[in-house]
Amino acid sequence: TRKDYYHVYLNAFSASSLDILLYAFVETPEWGTELREKHRQFLDVLRLAEALGVEFAFPTQTLYMRNEETPVKGATGDAPDTAMDRGRDEARRIVREFLGDDGTVPPPVNFNAPPRDAGDEGE
Repeated sequence: TRKDYYHVYLNAFSASSLDILLYAFVETPEWGTELREKHRQFLDVLRLAEALGVEFAFPTQTLYMRNEETPVKGATGDAPDTAMDRGRDEARRIVREFLGDDGTVPPPVNFNAPPRDAGDEGE
């Protein structure tokens, strides 16, 4: 694969998975070779995950049955507006935790740009 241009991101929350986008290019003159190398790349991801002790959950369904008279665990009984406010507050807390108090978003990573020196901060 090309080592100078690729992307790996959490891409979607699907019904039964967390989808990861692996966007990479294979340098090959033949489509069959490209398919084989993509296959090999995915197998390498599975091998690496196994070596690191990472497990993949495959689509399953669990059916929970309860008596309507039994309260749901963890239910707060919040009114919709209160639940929305609690959700916004928690989202803000998470953003502050990961991005800092000012909430600025870091710039995208450019793998082709030369590394910046510590003295370049003011530019």
